[in-house]
Amino acid sequence: MVEVCGVSGLGPGGVDRCVGERGVPGLVGEVLGDAGTRVLEVVDGCVPVVRGVGGGVGLVFRSPVVGDEGRGVLFLGRVAGVAVVAVCGGSGVLVGGGVSWLGIREAGELVGEVERDVLLTAVALVNWHERSGFCCRCGAPTRVVSAGWVRVCLVEGVEFFPRTDPAVIVAVTDVRGRLLLARNVGWEVGRRSLLAGFVDAGEGASDAVVREVAEEVGVQVRDVVFVADQPWPFPGSLMLGFEAKAVGVGLCLDAAEIVQAQWYSREELRVAVGSGEVQLPGRLSIARRLIERWYGGPLVGVGEVSV
Repeated sequence: MVEVCGVSGLGPGGVDRCVGERGVPGLVGEVLGDAGTRVLEVVDGCVPVVRGVGGGVGLVFRSPVVGDEGRGVLFLGRVAGVAVVAVCGGSGVLVGGGVSWLGIREAGELVGEVERDVLLTAVALVNWHERSGFCCRCGAPTRVVSAGWVRVCLVEGVEFFPRTDPAVIVAVTDVRGRLLLARNVGWEVGRRSLLAGFVDAGEGASDAVVREVAEEVGVQVRDVVFVADQPWPFPGSLMLGFEAKAVGVGLCLDAAEIVQAQWYSREELRVAVGSGEVQLPGRLSIARRLIERWYGGPLVGVGEVSV
């Protein structure tokens, strides 16, 4: 019998990644042999969710079933001592019972903090495995070891680990306290976000902030301060969030990347968001958190629920 666990499928406390267990021989077989293990299915970029009695949304975790080991098992760690794994592909058992499938970003905005940590880790690993089936040195196939955390070249024996690419994102304000928001090439007309970009090889994160802002909008910044970070597995970034002060307010856009940029006062942004003129990044993103940190509280857009 398959046990399906919804909103309260994970116990209290955070995720213990249990790094020391990953290389233990037979770990995958052991956790799949335990009916108490919680299994999260990741299928075509979607995960199962269910709405609880109180209206909250949670990931759906099930107990192990025959065939899981052949689907690609990723040991994510333990929550309150209970093993949590992700499998790449569906089992066909999560049908009905109020279960629906959501994309990663949509699900991430709805579930609780612990489940969000599990979700982001699972997706980061799945994305890495999908891109790492062959050795980047010789082109030979690689195999999975360490419960999904390492791949080894079958010819050279070289080990490869999940790749994370650092990127910076920055809330730039001017002398009047206005926030700079921009629209990237290819975005919908009303969509706005903070300036962001990848850290170059050999470059410090704060230096990347200064460079990216200058490149994208022609503004020099100072007083660059780190605020927070966030894993962003789309496909494998680590977002480093900063705040910075603009030296001037004149904008010179890099037309290859930015089609529109504007300084907003708090009142201007509140009105623009409330009317639907501006659509902010989703609540899962560090961009939204940095924007609302500057604003001083939640900004509620058209179709969004107040938090």
